[in-house]
Amino acid sequence: MRNSTNFQSDTAIYLVLSQSGSWLSKLLKYVTKANYNHISISLDKNMQHMYSFSRRNAYNPVWGGFMMESPFFGAMRRFRNTTGIIMRMPVSKMQYQELENFLIQMYAEKEKYHYNISGLLLASLGIVHHAKNKYYCSEFVRDTLEKFKIVDTNYFNPITIPEDFLQLDKIEIIYIGNLREYAIRYAPEMLIQELLQPNIFRKMLLKLENLL
Repeated sequence: MRNSTNFQSDTAIYLVLSQSGSWLSKLLKYVTKANYNHISISLDKNMQHMYSFSRRNAYNPVWGGFMMESPFFGAMRRFRNTTGIIMRMPVSKMQYQELENFLIQMYAEKEKYHYNISGLLLASLGIVHHAKNKYYCSEFVRDTLEKFKIVDTNYFNPITIPEDFLQLDKIEIIYIGNLREYAIRYAPEMLIQELLQPNIFRKMLLKLENLL
């Protein structure tokens, strides 16, 4: 594992490795022998929302697609003890803007994207399987970083697991621990107040969607 602080930039994205403790994550951990089996992209360090391919419903581990994630709603809300590693990765201002536009556009069209469950299962057997508009989390993050030349094409193996991103030269690990506890540090006081209200997670999701 490399923890690099030699790449300084005012503009950065954040890669978030996580392990929720759900039965599916425990199964993946058993198969991959990895401590973290999910990865997301965040555009800022507060982790109020991240992007990845994951479950659409906290109670249904196989129905998935392109999701906006947060420690405050969805599956991470249910699994409050989700642990993770947050990695800061410097990018150019152009790369950041292009990536932001790309993620916003994907989220606006999220219904056409689906979780590549068959690709994930075949990957566990060492078989590469791509499908149009379908990804599993590490496949999506890898292809996105390559698309905007944040990492070199073919830097990763054809089958990529979340912990492979720890080997990137440019990353700086800024946090290891409970993701909800980290996010609360940066949550505005108004948001903390709202967390105590009923149905707030649905309201929060609507607010975040309105910002896009």
